[in-house]
Amino acid sequence: MITYETSNFVTLGALGFLGLSPLLMRFRAENFFLAYLAVLLLFTGTLYGQLDVSTLKMNDKDIFTVYTRGEGVLTISAIKIYLLLLTLYIGVVCRKCKKNVELSGYKVGLLLAMLSVYYLLYALIGYVFGVTFQNIVASSGGVCFVFMLMFHFVLKRSLIRQSNIDRFCEVFIVITVAMAVYGLARLPFGGDPANYYANFEKKAVVLTFFDIGQGAISCVALVLLVLKRKELFPLGLWRGIWILLLIANIILSYRREAWVGILLVLGFAIYWGPMIRKVFLLVLGALLIVTILFVSESRFTSVAHSGKDQTFSDITNKSGNVVVKSGRFGELYAAVMVTLFNSPVFGLGPWGNQEITARDGVLGFVHSSFVHIFSKMGFVGLTLYFWFIVGFFSWWLRTRKKRWNNNSLLRIGDAFFLGFIFFVPDLLFGTPTIIYRHYQLLTLFMTIPFTVWQIDQAETQ
Repeated sequence: MITYETSNFVTLGALGFLGLSPLLMRFRAENFFLAYLAVLLLFTGTLYGQLDVSTLKMNDKDIFTVYTRGEGVLTISAIKIYLLLLTLYIGVVCRKCKKNVELSGYKVGLLLAMLSVYYLLYALIGYVFGVTFQNIVASSGGVCFVFMLMFHFVLKRSLIRQSNIDRFCEVFIVITVAMAVYGLARLPFGGDPANYYANFEKKAVVLTFFDIGQGAISCVALVLLVLKRKELFPLGLWRGIWILLLIANIILSYRREAWVGILLVLGFAIYWGPMIRKVFLLVLGALLIVTILFVSESRFTSVAHSGKDQTFSDITNKSGNVVVKSGRFGELYAAVMVTLFNSPVFGLGPWGNQEITARDGVLGFVHSSFVHIFSKMGFVGLTLYFWFIVGFFSWWLRTRKKRWNNNSLLRIGDAFFLGFIFFVPDLLFGTPTIIYRHYQLLTLFMTIPFTVWQIDQAETQ
């Protein structure tokens, strides 16, 4: 199996690139952001399911990568340090730079700020009562909201003109397509080594990327290539090949969330499109469903279960019946009950070691971002988080119907909103808030629509 993400040489090279970026990028905020974006897109950071990494984890050791701090190397990961420094640099140096017009209504940054302040106040109380700093900043806690707020601030200050947005989209597409080629090219050599299905469940699966985030950025690049076909990469044949590569990467990730996500995106595209496009997309959707079912049936089998379909093995028993007291549903039930009986209003604490005892063992997190936030931060945190997610969804559906001066910006906003839609299954049945790359991508998908709307309205000022 081939990967570069756990290579110390490549990791140090990436960190060196970020460290030298002030000299290479002429101290321009936009270029600093693009350097950060390049690393974010090139490194999936998904180590879960990789055999050698799992062995280290069982021995309470941490591997050193772009997203992890290593055993005794750093207090927080290097990419978090870079984002912190970038936020400070932009906040100080660019404080008098041009800013986009502030608009009334829903604000992504305001909700992130409220979640961050709630987390910081709660963490401060915890620190006073003996919670360690390392535990407070653990990735499975609420520290994600602080880094999401930083990235939101960086995006707003870096992308202030349409030229900035167009350049960003070009970088985004080029890197994503290159990653799609890489993902498919290594399939004959074992695919992604972070393959939980093959390594631990003994399923006959060779996949492109286990990381659901890779499917999300592939989806956004795909939509950008379709919607902005006359403006980005006008070569029709190559654009068609790139689109097929991106679709293949999503399907061959073998992630259920990715399959449901791409079908949700297609559903929105059908709803928004004119009648001719609706018919075409309905046919495409039928082909996608048939392909996904074929891939699932032909490859999602288990040696241990005599070739039975094991696509939903984490929510069913050996007879194929859905169970609610064990597996995924069991852990959600346990998390809700423990939180309700102990601290329903404020949660068990927004740090890393709040373990929940379920039927299947002791859990450090649960597979639902909403239940996870509820267990960590109670009804207060859950209310803010729900407002953050659902408010954005409602805001964009209203905003895209308003009068736009530049339809090109609207199409970009639609593309990144559909990236958010792609993430919805993972928000409901996964925990993107504990994975750095995932919650940074979520911030990206929610901030770009807001930013392009600001740029568009600034043209009328």
